[in-house]
Amino acid sequence: QLWLLQLHQLINNTLLYLFDPWVYNKNMAESSTIIVLLTITVILLSVVIVALLATITVLILRVNRIAKNVEKVSGNVAEATEWLSPVKLFSTVVDMFKR
Repeated sequence: QLWLLQLHQLINNTLLYLFDPWVYNKNMAESSTIIVLLTITVILLSVVIVALLATITVLILRVNRIAKNVEKVSGNVAEATEWLSPVKLFSTVVDMFKR
């Protein structure tokens, strides 16, 4: 008879939990709060990811521009070094006097 009473209380509590509007609204309020917090978290993480991608893109473009400038400078230095070599200098002077 005790187990029958416990079963009856369990069924009553379950039905009360399922059909009581206050319990239902409380659970819905908790669920909606969790959904709102998760939505805000997803939006913030998306903004952070977009900002990081933009920063990385800008850095890559700047490094590319610096690399192009370094390539130009190294080409100019190589050309100047070639002109300052003694062989090139003397051959140019001799060519000028041969004309």
